[in-house]
Amino acid sequence: MEAESEKRIRKAALLAAAVLVLGIILFAAVWAADLKDSPSLEELLKREEEPRDAGITLEMEYRGLSLEKDLTIEISPQEVTAERAEALFDACEDWIRERQSEGLCFPEEGPGGVIISWQNSDFSYIGIDDPQEQCFIAQLGAGEYSRVSEFSVLLDPSEEDYLRSMEAAAERLREELGRNAEGESLELPSEEGGLALSWRAAARKAPAALLAFAALGALFVWQSRNDPLERMMKKRKRSFENELPNMIFRMILLLNAGLIAESAFSKLVEQTRESSQPLYRAMRDIKAASLKKNVPFVNELSYYAGSSGSPDLMRFASMAEEHAGRGSELADKLEKERLQMRSARMLGARAKVKEAETRLCFPLVLLLLALILITASPSFLAM
Repeated sequence: MEAESEKRIRKAALLAAAVLVLGIILFAAVWAADLKDSPSLEELLKREEEPRDAGITLEMEYRGLSLEKDLTIEISPQEVTAERAEALFDACEDWIRERQSEGLCFPEEGPGGVIISWQNSDFSYIGIDDPQEQCFIAQLGAGEYSRVSEFSVLLDPSEEDYLRSMEAAAERLREELGRNAEGESLELPSEEGGLALSWRAAARKAPAALLAFAALGALFVWQSRNDPLERMMKKRKRSFENELPNMIFRMILLLNAGLIAESAFSKLVEQTRESSQPLYRAMRDIKAASLKKNVPFVNELSYYAGSSGSPDLMRFASMAEEHAGRGSELADKLEKERLQMRSARMLGARAKVKEAETRLCFPLVLLLLALILITASPSFLAM
């Protein structure tokens, strides 16, 4: 046992060392990639359209002393001058015309951070039946400068355009009716801006989700109908297999004392009359059934073992039935069976130990993943 324990400790130590080395290698690889992809000082100091934070390192020297400090500086956008504002407005107008050629739209922000405010952004296609030119006015703003621009667009509405206008009209109606508090009852209009309106109470939707949950619940209950019985059978089978070597040892002692199988079983049932162990309770039931049916105990035991689902109990019952009248020969057979059961139990215990070792690796894997996330997060945050 000590050698086995030392072997497990060495295996765990090697695994922990491998995980640590792998983590160090990944950390070095991520660090190197981060250094390779890190921007230069000129790129960090370049102004953009929006304010941003830049991390830089300051090195100071004075009279032989040196100081290194990491600083985070806010890089403000470039100041908008009159010339820059004019250039931004020109580029924004070209950008709007290009977008309007693909379809009517009212953007609120243009390239370079230009703010766009439309005078007729709630435009509706209702009433436009033929293609026609339409003028749209927008106010462009950049810093303290502004410009009013006009855009002429040829409108040729499609069914989708009409439907979008109708959606917008329905939303406006909802807001207007919600603000209306006049009269004892809310009055609904029958016409709005060229649209014919009709109203009816909304149909209550059936709770289909409840029906789906009920179906899933019924399916779950149906699928799990045999779970308690299966758990009970597995528990009883496990109990039989755990106690069977001890019962076989008792039978060997009784057989070596000169009893035949039938007498040994009767003596065993009598000795374990007060036991609550499932195997001995089953033996008492088998004894009662054999007396009721007037058949030998070993025959009833063989019948019961076939329905128990325990291979060990079935082998035991088969040997007892085969050598029912030969006590010493049955004792030798049972002793060999007991030793085989013991060996099988040892192999099963070792397999469980190995399985436990495998499960113990799971926390180490989680630790490795956490280490990877910690080392790689700076690179993802810098993107």
